[in-house]
Amino acid sequence: MNSATISQNKQEAILSVKHIRKSYGEGKNRLEVLKDVTFNIKIGEWAAIMGPSGSGKTTLLNLIGLLDKEDEGHIFLEGTDILGLKSNEKASLRSNKIGIVFQNHYLVPTMTVKENVELPFIWSREKIDLAEMEERTLAAIEIVGLGDRSHHFPDEISGGEKQRTAIARALVNRNPLLLLDEPTGDLDSQTGKAILSIFRRIANQGDTSIIMVTHDPEAAQLADKVFLLRQGTISEL
Repeated sequence: MNSATISQNKQEAILSVKHIRKSYGEGKNRLEVLKDVTFNIKIGEWAAIMGPSGSGKTTLLNLIGLLDKEDEGHIFLEGTDILGLKSNEKASLRSNKIGIVFQNHYLVPTMTVKENVELPFIWSREKIDLAEMEERTLAAIEIVGLGDRSHHFPDEISGGEKQRTAIARALVNRNPLLLLDEPTGDLDSQTGKAILSIFRRIANQGDTSIIMVTHDPEAAQLADKVFLLRQGTISEL
């Protein structure tokens, strides 16, 4: 593939969110959280989504990650309308196309760092050679700087190292889309900056697109584009 083709591909949208609506409750108690939300993310782009508490940021991320059900709208990932897929197809796509890092890392306490990072291979419906699984697991652990902690259990590592483990777990399948829900929210400033530098390196490689929900303006400034979600609508800053 020549440089012109690569440059052209980088301008294409990996994710297109079209006219998404989402509400909770019924009748007088109905709350419309998302109202006609539309935006695009290009291949290799890092986007931050900001907004006040209760504005629907996590709801939007959960819809993109196929963890919640929309009322109306479409979400296209690599040209496929993922909201229209069957449940088993959604599960497969979530395993092989979307990596998710939550504010709460959700590590299995009885598993080592390495075993936690390997979990996506167990969840995936795609078969993978054991040697390749080992190689990709160790590579993901090295990316986040935990090569010397791979055989430690979650209660033996710091909060920042737990978050690094969660990042490695999201990266191990080499998914084209990475979703981050307040990834530095519970970390001190120095550790948070170290975590954000990992995301910057990942984005700079150009083959993983990142969507990060954050309350932190400094974190958002590191992204390639910033969206504001307020009163159910989204706009680019």
